[in-house]
Amino acid sequence: MNQHPNEKISLQTLKILWLGLLVSQLSFLAALYYVLQTKEPLDVGEEFVYGFAVAALVIFALSFFVPKFVLKATKAEFLRQRGLQDSKQVSDDDLLKNFFAPFVLRMALLEAVTLMGFGLAYTTGKFEHFLLFFAVGVTFHFTFFPSLQKVKDSFLKA
Repeated sequence: MNQHPNEKISLQTLKILWLGLLVSQLSFLAALYYVLQTKEPLDVGEEFVYGFAVAALVIFALSFFVPKFVLKATKAEFLRQRGLQDSKQVSDDDLLKNFFAPFVLRMALLEAVTLMGFGLAYTTGKFEHFLLFFAVGVTFHFTFFPSLQKVKDSFLKA
C-alpha cells in the first residue's frame, strides 16, 4: 500500500513521540537509581504511599477514558465540518492528524503514572515503590505503538 508523503510524516511523527516518551520513562529509572544512592529518604506514613497509589490508579484510568472522549469529540467535529457521515470517508492523512492530540494525551497520562512512582520512590527512598508504577506505565505504553490500522480502528470505534 502506497502512503501519501503527509501520511508517512504524520505516522512517523507519532512513532517518534511514542519512542521519545518511552525513553523518558527509562531515563526516570536511571535517574532515580542514581539519586537514591545519595539521598536520605523522608519518613512518611503508609497513607502517603496509598495516596500516591490511588492517584496513579486514577491517572491510569484517565489514560483510557480521556483520550477516547477527546477522539470522539474530535471525530464528531471533523465530520460535521466536512459534512461527512462516517470516518470511512476521511483520508488517512486526516485521520492521523485528528488522532494526534488523543494519542499524545494517552502517552502523557501513562508517563504520569511512571512519574507518580518516581515521586513516591524519591520521597520514601525505596526503589521498589517505583518499579510497579514503571512496569504499568511502560507495559501499557507498548500496547499503544502507533500504526495506521490502529488509528483507523480507533476512529471507527469512537
